[in-house]
Amino acid sequence: MSADKEVTKCSSSEQHIRLLQTFEPLLCERLVASTVVYLLAPTLSLEKAKSISDIQKRDGKKEAVRALLQQLYECTENGWFQAFIDSLQESGYEHLANYILGVSGSLDDLEELETFKKLITICTPQLASIQPSQILPHLTCLTDDDRETIQVDERNDGARQAALTLLCRLVQKGGKWFREFVSALRKTNCGHLADLLDPESSDLGANASEGDNSETIAKAKSLELEDDTVGDIVSHTEVYNSLDDTDNADLQSSNTHPMTTQNLSCNDEEEPIASLEELDVVVKEIEANKAVTSQPPVAEQQDDADRDKDESYETDDNEHDNDDPEEIKTFNLRNYQLELVEPALEGKNTIICAPTGSGKTLTSCYIMQRHLEKNFTGTRRNMVVFLVNQRPLVEQQGKVFQEFLAPKGYRVIQLTGETVTIPLSEVVEEGYDVIVLTAQVLENALRDNIVDSLSVFTMMVFDECHHCQKLEPYNCIMGRYRDMKIDKPTEPRPQIVGLTASLGVGKAKTSQSAVEHIVSICANLDADTIATVLTHKNELAQYVAVPEEELLSVQGRAEDPFAKKIIAIMCTIERIMQTSEGAASFDQKGKDLRPPSEQGTQSYEQWVVQLGKTSAELLDDKRMRRVFKTCTDHLRKYNDALFVNKDVRTKDALDFLNRYFDKLNEPERRQGFDKLDSDLFQLFQKQKADLEEFSKDPSLKNPLLEKLGLIIRKAYKENENTRGIVLTKTRASCFALKNWIEETDDMKDLNPGVLIGGGRNADIPGMNQPQQNNLLEMFQEGNHRIIICTSVGQEGIDIKLCNLVLRYNYANNEIGRVQAKGRNRVKDGKVFLLAGADTRIKEREELNMMRENMMYKAISEVKRMTDRYFTRQIQELQRDDQRKRHGRAEDKAAAESKRKRETPREAVKFLCGRCNDFACWSTDFREFKESHHLLLDDSFMERVTILPHKRPMQIDEMYKHGKVHCKKCKHDWGIVARIEYIDYPILKISSFILVMPKGTRKVIRKWKDAPFHVEPFTEEDKQKVVNTEKENAAN
Repeated sequence: MSADKEVTKCSSSEQHIRLLQTFEPLLCERLVASTVVYLLAPTLSLEKAKSISDIQKRDGKKEAVRALLQQLYECTENGWFQAFIDSLQESGYEHLANYILGVSGSLDDLEELETFKKLITICTPQLASIQPSQILPHLTCLTDDDRETIQVDERNDGARQAALTLLCRLVQKGGKWFREFVSALRKTNCGHLADLLDPESSDLGANASEGDNSETIAKAKSLELEDDTVGDIVSHTEVYNSLDDTDNADLQSSNTHPMTTQNLSCNDEEEPIASLEELDVVVKEIEANKAVTSQPPVAEQQDDADRDKDESYETDDNEHDNDDPEEIKTFNLRNYQLELVEPALEGKNTIICAPTGSGKTLTSCYIMQRHLEKNFTGTRRNMVVFLVNQRPLVEQQGKVFQEFLAPKGYRVIQLTGETVTIPLSEVVEEGYDVIVLTAQVLENALRDNIVDSLSVFTMMVFDECHHCQKLEPYNCIMGRYRDMKIDKPTEPRPQIVGLTASLGVGKAKTSQSAVEHIVSICANLDADTIATVLTHKNELAQYVAVPEEELLSVQGRAEDPFAKKIIAIMCTIERIMQTSEGAASFDQKGKDLRPPSEQGTQSYEQWVVQLGKTSAELLDDKRMRRVFKTCTDHLRKYNDALFVNKDVRTKDALDFLNRYFDKLNEPERRQGFDKLDSDLFQLFQKQKADLEEFSKDPSLKNPLLEKLGLIIRKAYKENENTRGIVLTKTRASCFALKNWIEETDDMKDLNPGVLIGGGRNADIPGMNQPQQNNLLEMFQEGNHRIIICTSVGQEGIDIKLCNLVLRYNYANNEIGRVQAKGRNRVKDGKVFLLAGADTRIKEREELNMMRENMMYKAISEVKRMTDRYFTRQIQELQRDDQRKRHGRAEDKAAAESKRKRETPREAVKFLCGRCNDFACWSTDFREFKESHHLLLDDSFMERVTILPHKRPMQIDEMYKHGKVHCKKCKHDWGIVARIEYIDYPILKISSFILVMPKGTRKVIRKWKDAPFHVEPFTEEDKQKVVNTEKENAAN
């Protein structure tokens, strides 16, 4: 059926929705929602406009645009589409309005703007030095909202952040913004930057904005391949779809390894880029312009001895805080730093192990520069990749390298998979000198063959290299390196440099096992040596702050009526299960229904989780399965509340429970209530008044929290410039501590901030990289005088002014201990560990102190090994590791093959894990990108309720925008995600009971453990879905 005939069967509103859905990726890229949303207030309502504006502040512009479009799709007001088009035209987005409406010539305008955007993107490191306050008066293309946002950023976050905001706003504009921007650069004494963007405009003078962009565009397109297919394309919407497919094909996946523990954000997305032909032209232009003034050093023309005489290397604690891009910074390494870099300068694979604050980043920068100056034989050019394990460290370390290396002609770029960057494959092809990126980005590129081999790099530097073990991304990358060494010994390999403050001892209990752990890390990194400070220890001690440590054990509440009341509720729920009809089945099978003796413990939580799984598999009566499912869900929440009550305030624990029951009480959830759901809901409501009284009783304060308050008040009274970090275990306790400080009169002026990781969490979403970076900048500048962090703030973060570290009821291992102390960078700083007396945290920390000493002794023992013995140990470990890895790969392949063979001929039935109603069949699932499981079942939507997702976001190539709930009981089944303009249900296997063909039931937590094989998602599957959607639309 033709597109025209299909559209005629849809209402005008449906046509407009489909049209905007087609252009949704373009709008998310180009539009800033806050500039148009209040123009739409009469159509949407002021409350919805404010909500969208809040989403932009919290989650970024793309999420705000998606929220705006979702509100438009659901709008029942007549004329909403025209109102949206009018708002675009009134806000400086005429080009977007014209393109959506199919106005002639709008495609050419869009391609021109994409070319300019690419120029700005590539030149961002240089353009970040502009002063927005000087540029703004000359930019008439910006709206009042744009100007206000940029000015606020400059006032709160500094000129550099404001410059980036200005650039982002500019590239989203239509019209003649590029020529106006170039002219503004010339008017504000930034002619060198104007020449970088458009050297032709230098002859036009300050009035260059009066002309057109034809010469620049013609040059940028001079090498484009002629597209013979455009004339055959039916409509402008199809043109856009075809362009978008090409762009998406170039995007780099950011899937994480299932076992990875690094900080990964669920908001990983990249902007579409221009075509490769355009990029080639742009890069050649820029290279030609830069060559005149900033040729990189030519190492082959000057030997190392001469270079040492000509260059002065100096370091200064405040040196890399200077933002002048024209200043060429030099190194003057201290004696202990020269001792650390010596093996690496000799070309050895080196682990540099030195205390935090000793300047490892600068020493690595020095090593990288000296490496880039070398003249290697053959055609391979020097290229350094600097790997980090957390996203905030990309910008932190990249900024140092940019300041020291870029003025000397070296090209530095930062990549994370989340920020707007050029894909790694193009970065490698374009020959950047230093690439700073998260390890997962490189591992994904190697896994997907985007980068052919590690041999394209000549040096790899691993920050926090103690993570190179087990299945962490560092070790996955080095596994490929070690395979090259063993299987292809003649193939060139990069030099390896590792940086760490602590190698740890693993689970060692003896000195010998500690030595073995250190050697295993060396084997993983193929290290020839460990560089530590031996000769210049006294000098090291002068420059590295050693904080004063104090371990404090605090008794808990003498009386805790809140906890007693919660435990009484839990006992009531336990009795419901013990006296139910299902209890007899447990007796018959010899299963014990008795809980552990103490609630509010890890052992109790494990018992509840196991009970939920056992009851689903054991009980034949689906009514009883639902009883046990409901009871165990409530018990887990009450147990979590006891944890919160023990760590922070009773008020916070009550707030935690209130959020849970408020969510249950939402209309769409209450529709699925049965009698037990209502009874348990009322059970909490009846006790709520007493619980609120307990939360307000001043005599029931948490002594541990009160002790924390005393330490904080004293520190800030003694030194009003104190910068403090509080490290705690969970996200929930982070936000509870933040609320406590904000609600305490004599501490609220500290303006606490929260720093957490980017991983996905059902209750508390993570922070993306811009949010993390902004938080750290505000802390550095004193806007936040104290921050509360999970483990993400424990490692690698460089905050020079921090003089107070408080570990609150939290201690992990000896590496964490060293890293936590290292956050304190000021002389006479202090580190406190506060632990509840009823925990074993203080004892664990004392054990960590012993292990730290054991580690230093083990490193000394390894350094005393003869080269021959050490090398033999490394080689044996590497060969053994290769056998184990190959064995695991073979086992995995064999298990998958077995699963294929043993997949039941009859499909496995999926039942709702709560009400036991039928959901779907196993044969209707397809695996997408080796990690997501799409359901291809036409009738599935009849059995579910789809609600808007409260936090829509991009995940790899998918846009998550809906929640899937059981139609009967409203149990959470998963999400709805859009992939290439088609929506698919993506379900959580843990939300279901699996009924095998022989009638046995299973509860599976992860898809990798599914008792059946899932076929990969193919183009044929996609075409079937497309055809089905067309048929449904026609009917």
